[in-house]
Amino acid sequence: MTENDAFRDSLNNFARFPRNLVHHNTYEHILEGHVERLDKQDERLFSSEEKTDVGLWECGVHPSGKVSRKGL
Repeated sequence: MTENDAFRDSLNNFARFPRNLVHHNTYEHILEGHVERLDKQDERLFSSEEKTDVGLWECGVHPSGKVSRKGL
């Protein structure tokens, strides 16, 4: 399986997040814990109308090293 195939499989198995991640250095039981916490918060995090209520931020780093962000 090529790296491209691995990413395609990961994308096709998005519903298994975070267990579908291609590269991770986490034990399976830790990933299962993430799944359980996501499942418990399902109604708060996801809507049946396929809409999101997530604030997005745009971040940038100036040549001086100062980091800026603004809400979109």
